[in-house]
Parts: sequence; structure tokens; C-alpha cells
Amino acid sequence: MPPNKHRLCHTLAFAALAAASPASAQMPVTTATHVQTIHTSLWSPPSPDPAGINWRAETQDLWTTDNEVDEMGIFAGVTLWRHGTTGAVSQTFDLTGFTNEPTGIAFDPAGGRVWITDDNQKTIYEIGFGADGQFPSADDQRFDIDGLIGAGCLDPEDITYNPFTGNLHVTSIDFSHALCTISPGPNGHFDDIEPQGDDVVTIVPLEPLGLFPKAILKPKGITYDPIQNTLIVADRENRDLFEFSIDGALLRKIDGTVVGGYKPSGVTIAPSTVNPLLRALFVTDNAVDNGVNPLENDGKIHEFIVPPLNGNAAPVVDAGAPQTIELPVDTVDLNGFVTDDGHPFPPSALTAEWRLESGPAGVTFGNPADAMTTATFTLAGVYVLALEGDDFQLTTTDSVEITVDPPALPPSCGIGPELALLMTGLSGLRGRLRRSPAS
Repeated sequence: MPPNKHRLCHTLAFAALAAASPASAQMPVTTATHVQTIHTSLWSPPSPDPAGINWRAETQDLWTTDNEVDEMGIFAGVTLWRHGTTGAVSQTFDLTGFTNEPTGIAFDPAGGRVWITDDNQKTIYEIGFGADGQFPSADDQRFDIDGLIGAGCLDPEDITYNPFTGNLHVTSIDFSHALCTISPGPNGHFDDIEPQGDDVVTIVPLEPLGLFPKAILKPKGITYDPIQNTLIVADRENRDLFEFSIDGALLRKIDGTVVGGYKPSGVTIAPSTVNPLLRALFVTDNAVDNGVNPLENDGKIHEFIVPPLNGNAAPVVDAGAPQTIELPVDTVDLNGFVTDDGHPFPPSALTAEWRLESGPAGVTFGNPADAMTTATFTLAGVYVLALEGDDFQLTTTDSVEITVDPPALPPSCGIGPELALLMTGLSGLRGRLRRSPAS
């Protein structure tokens, strides 16, 4: 690799972003709805300065780090909290055995590993789960990706993982304030940049974004949205969220208003407490820094519901596979499926409805408002049943064909075995009489 490759990536990304970023007048601003505030300051032990937060698919809950609590008198040996979306803590952990400042956290949705940034050591820890499959655990395998400064990613803050590209995305607070993308290189695993490994780091500086509406002054949190294929960045200084394409083009500002204001530090996407079909943003808020007030304890997590970047999606509907029955069996199980993205919000509601589209007679549904129900028929024939999903703004319909056959005829068209045998005998006698010579 040429010695200036990282510098070249930095320059090319800067030029691409400057060309791709539209002027502020063209940049959309989306208003997010604030749903709830979790007071991490009330946890036991408390988290006064929550930093990284990530939804873990394996355990279906949130994991939050605190990178300042170890500097305070209230520190009780906990720097990582596992909790639900309403804030109920189920487990706590101490990561000071390898990091005093666990700033960002990102789990691999496929399982087996997690990444944690340390903005004091300027490094990323990749932790592979051991044989017990647990984290943290005594048999974890840890590797340091500590060549980031040499690659231009001077002060790693939060981190997120893109499972489709296999890349890590990191926010960096330094003189340029940047998004850093770390690719695992030809060998397919993260092993640091040259000369230790073959990772490739691409830097997208955020200075050109000063046109809208002002510079992103302190990019802290970051999360990858696999549905939109975008990155969402939390700016602590401007107290706003921004959505980017994965190559660094700014797409929109997300304006989340909290009474009294907030200072975002980390961000992740998780099922909403309003409706699990909704995907909400959970944003950590470390409010007053302990450097200003060493006695502060005001940590929070805010839940926001944000309209999708591409607008409300229509429901997804599947009426199931075609079926055939034979009377007198007159009922089938309908295995329909209806789901949605939870928008528009409000009302964040979804209905399902079965109806007869065509057929020789009527149909009785067990519960026409349930995607999985029954249908009962009275006459033979071919029926087409339609299942409609409605999110109160858009509808989607899918159909399924049900064939009802008439009862099968009895064997031998109703002639019993004795009568059949007699008819066979008479036929044989008739043949012999025809062959007899004339008297």
C-alpha cells in the first residue's frame, strides 16, 4: 500500500462531500417526536454521563456505557449497563480491566463479537466472545485497533457496524471533526492498519457542512440504519441529529426537541415503547460534564420517533399459499401475514381484513380482522379470497385461491360386487349361445 494512501482517501472524500452536500436551503429538516426520558442518574449504581448505546439483537435489549463515571465519587465499579427500552436494568458490568473510558459500543448483529471505543486511549477494542458465548466473560478474546491516529482518525468517539459491507463507522472529534470508515482489508478481519495489518481507513471531514445550518461541531454518537442504508450522527454541540449516506453525503437534519434541552452523546435504533413495529432512536444525554461539575449526576436516555427518510412504507401482506379441499370437508386455515413499519405516527395503527373476491357462493370467516383465521364454504368451486393491510394512510392487498372439490363418487358407480358378478356371468352365457350350431 502506498504510504500516502490514507491521506489520498481523506482528500478524495473531502472533495466528494463538498460536491455532494447541497446548500442549506435544499436540506430537509425532519421533526422527531420525543416519547420518553429514561433517567440513568436514578439507576443503582447511577450513570451520570452515559456515552455509547447499542441495541443488541441477540439479547433483544439495550447496552449503555459511561465513559466518565470512573472519575467521580459516586463510582461503584460499573461502566456498562444492560437494560430494556423502558430503562429497567437487568445486569451491570465493570470494563475498567481494559478501558476506563468505554465511549462507544457496537455489537455484531450476527453475534459473537462487540467493538468498544476508548477516546482516552484513542483506540478501538474488538472483543470476540469465548466458548461460553457470553460478554463480558473471562474467556473473551480482545484485540486493539490502535493505529487510528496514524490513519487520520484522531479521536474516536462512538462506533457502529455495517453487516452488509463488513465496515466499521466511527465518529472522531479532532481538528477536522470527521466520519471514519474502517474496512477490514483483503484478509477479511480487523487487524489494524499497516504495518500491523491491512485495514483501510477512509476519512470524511465535516467542515464543508458548515453551510447547513452551522458546522457539525462535535460529532459524538453514530448508528447504522440497515433499512435506509444510512448513518445517523449525534452532534453534542448543536444538540441535533444528522442523517448521512454511508459515503458521507448529508441527507437531512433530525430535530428532536426535549424540554430543557439535551446534549446527545450516543445513538442507536431499537423497537419503540409505543409500538414494537416502530423503529425509534434512543439517544444518550450526558448533560453537564463532570469536568464542569464533579458532583453532577444528570444522565438520561431519550426515545424519539422519526418519520422514515423515504416516507411511510405500505404494509407488507401475504395471503398464504393456494389450498384445495374436498367436501364434506368445508373449512380451511388461512395463514395470512400482515406487518408494517408503524408509520404514520400517530396513529401507528395497522388493520387486517379478509374478504371474498370471487366464487360461486358466500364464505364465512372465523375472524375477518385476523390475518390467521379460518374460512368455511358451502358449495364446490374455485374461490379467490383477498387479505388487505391498512396503516391508515396506505393499503396493500394480496389474494389466495381456494379450490373446493365436490364429494367423490362411490366405487363402481353404485353397482355392488354381487350384481357385478351376476352381470359378468350373463354376458358369458350370451356369448356361448351365439357360438352354438343351429339345431
